[in-house]
Amino acid sequence: VATTAPTVSEDVTNPGTPEEQSVPFSRFQEVNNGLKEEREARAQLEERLAAIEAAGNTPNDQEIDEDVKKILDTYAKQSGLVSKADLEAVQKEAELKLQVQQDIADLTKELNGFDYNKVMEHAKEAGLSINSKADLKSAFINMNYANDIENAKKAAIAEFQESGRTTGELSSTGTPQPTNEEQVQGVKSRIALTRQKLGI
Repeated sequence: VATTAPTVSEDVTNPGTPEEQSVPFSRFQEVNNGLKEEREARAQLEERLAAIEAAGNTPNDQEIDEDVKKILDTYAKQSGLVSKADLEAVQKEAELKLQVQQDIADLTKELNGFDYNKVMEHAKEAGLSINSKADLKSAFINMNYANDIENAKKAAIAEFQESGRTTGELSSTGTPQPTNEEQVQGVKSRIALTRQKLGI
């Protein structure tokens, strides 16, 4: 007796235990064909990959089309992703802000009367470049130098005027008064003292 293949409408039953289910032949054929196609496609991809690796033509970033790069960048930004360069820039900016805050705290302790906003305003008016803690300190000294010198001059003049003494006159006790040169020396020594206090 010759056996014939079951038709599409017939069930294909696995000759085994009664618990095993029968599978329609059409479904069996569909799954079988799908697996064959997948195996063939995989084999082709593996062959292509082996050929690329053998030729040393592994794709790299430079070979990616510019239009594709733009699309990927746009997608990444819309998805909230950040590039490595952007991330490094943000991190550097944050570190710089922390450093500036630390410099301001240090200078506020170190220099009596240090006010960051006033120093920056003075630096802007004077055309001074501020790029470091040392620059901030120099700007503060520069800002106060003229004021301190002016105050020292005024104090010396006021002291001279209050005394009412003139060059070469004798005091009520009969002692000679300081000469103009000695008075100028007094002003210079006060200026030097002011500069010393400022550390300049």
